[in-house]
Amino acid sequence: MQKNICSEWWMNLKQFISFFKKIYNKGPRWTFLRIKQEFRQPSFISVLDAMVAFKKTNRRLKTIFFQEKKDGNDYTSARIKTQGLYDFTYGRVEVRAKLPSAQGTWPAIWMLGSNHPTVGWPSSGEVDIMEQRGNDKSYVEGTCHWYNTAGSNNASYGETTSIENPSTEFHLYTLEWTEDAIKIFLDDVKYYELPNSADLPFNADFYLILNVAMGGTNGGDIDPAFTQDTMEIDYIKVFQ
Repeated sequence: MQKNICSEWWMNLKQFISFFKKIYNKGPRWTFLRIKQEFRQPSFISVLDAMVAFKKTNRRLKTIFFQEKKDGNDYTSARIKTQGLYDFTYGRVEVRAKLPSAQGTWPAIWMLGSNHPTVGWPSSGEVDIMEQRGNDKSYVEGTCHWYNTAGSNNASYGETTSIENPSTEFHLYTLEWTEDAIKIFLDDVKYYELPNSADLPFNADFYLILNVAMGGTNGGDIDPAFTQDTMEIDYIKVFQ
């Protein structure tokens, strides 16, 4: 569960974005999520009118975050989530993305259990398909979080893997989630596996979240010269 020092704007996707779904008769059935239209939020426009929280450019989603005071914080960012719009159990998730490069930025592609509003975190479960710390852009990490009822404590298991040119080149971040295991890949190379079981919360609906936080637990110290950075999403695919 991310804790950071920037103001984040939680959005209902229906208010600004249209996902479309294609089901193919040949091969695996999959759902293809992509931006269809541009959205502008006036309160997120700073000095330049083009500086928006989310915009579509060449059919890609860009989350642009920048230094702007809001709600007592010094930075403005945003997140998108599919909560209540696209919740699913098991499948393969692929996200092709470029990550921000600035020190102190904390990008994440992750999922929360759909029962989170009822049971809270970490009982809902959390799957971090990709997180990157703010002080070292040479690696990414995958992690699962849950509540260990036997020991009455929060539990997690994570692994890291090195990455080259995460900000200038697109990389593929993948989750394979079944009743038997949770596996995480970077560019089709597996570096994480957690055995799944009935004792874990990873056998019910989850929803997707994409966001960039500033500072905080994994972001660390923010570059004093920071003004703006971007996480760019080429596509999101969910195979079931």
